[in-house]
Amino acid sequence: MKREGYISLSRLLFVCGLSLAIASCGGGGGDTDGDPPETRQITGVNTSVLSDTDSSYRTGSVVHIDIQDASSGADIIDGTIRITSASTGYDSGEQPLSFGSIFFDWDTTGVAPAANFKAVILLVEKDGKTHKNESLKIKLVPNPPLINKLVSAVDLSTPAPGIPAAFSRTYLLDSTFQGPLGYGWTHNYRMRLVYKPTYRKSREPFKLGLMIPVHPEVQLFNADGTGSYFFSTGGGNYRSPKGDPRTLTRMDNGVFLLEGKHGTKYYFSANGKPFRIVDRNGNAIRLNYDGFDQLDSVTDASRQVMAFTYDDNNRTWKVTDPLGNRIFFAVDAKNRLTSVFSEKDSDQQPGLGSSIGVIPC
Repeated sequence: MKREGYISLSRLLFVCGLSLAIASCGGGGGDTDGDPPETRQITGVNTSVLSDTDSSYRTGSVVHIDIQDASSGADIIDGTIRITSASTGYDSGEQPLSFGSIFFDWDTTGVAPAANFKAVILLVEKDGKTHKNESLKIKLVPNPPLINKLVSAVDLSTPAPGIPAAFSRTYLLDSTFQGPLGYGWTHNYRMRLVYKPTYRKSREPFKLGLMIPVHPEVQLFNADGTGSYFFSTGGGNYRSPKGDPRTLTRMDNGVFLLEGKHGTKYYFSANGKPFRIVDRNGNAIRLNYDGFDQLDSVTDASRQVMAFTYDDNNRTWKVTDPLGNRIFFAVDAKNRLTSVFSEKDSDQQPGLGSSIGVIPC
């Protein structure tokens, strides 16, 4: 699955300022909760640039370039970006910037690695004045397959028609995500969608300056913690990233339907959480949430229930399968998963059963 890079550019009119920062999507991207990347400052005649220390992004990622308006009085209504590389001959052509926040998502799938990508950004004011900035440099490096997956394990699985009630977890090497299993860990039911409306300032005579919605995008956090971007093509349909065979549709009631290559369908509520998974034969599992919007249980096609129990810090402490088998998770004071224990349903506590894994964190 695709991983995402993030670049933030802060702009001042006449004296342009650019700041770059990188963050991963979902595990590679997803939720982030930690210190910002280390930065350095470079000062030029008309620019002040804050840049991530290595300024490099993996090929195949979606690099998010965000231009934050730090000016006073200027009314930017349009803008373009053009990304080129002299060594590879790459030329994106002039691409429109998206507005609301001003940004551009650069899909680097199929783009050859190079250290000299240059972005030329042109901003247009309401009165026609233009402002160009050419200070942004981007480096793309090869993306070795599966380099970010350190651990993946299936802890519980109960047979059922179609989709079994199973619980699996994945640790992503470079993730800053702190979720219900501790720092860097996610599980197969923690997929979610983030709907990101995109706006552009109208240039029509009677709507000048008004924000109109165009090409909203959806960010998907996959079951293995990786992230993907889907881009609107209109009518509730979304274009998947290059090489991704899945389709995404937003229905009239706000529910999103993600359909996989082999016909498995994932239904997401308007708040982005999955609530139903159906295989191509119609066998379904349902995800049930409690009053705190935490995953409470998973019900398979045979109405067998897998239950989730949380500690006082909203971390997953125990998962119980339909047969009474239990998995316990031990997390330390720094929110790191330190061990996983398996034992039959009894009055024993974690640590007294058989350890099935101690995770290096």
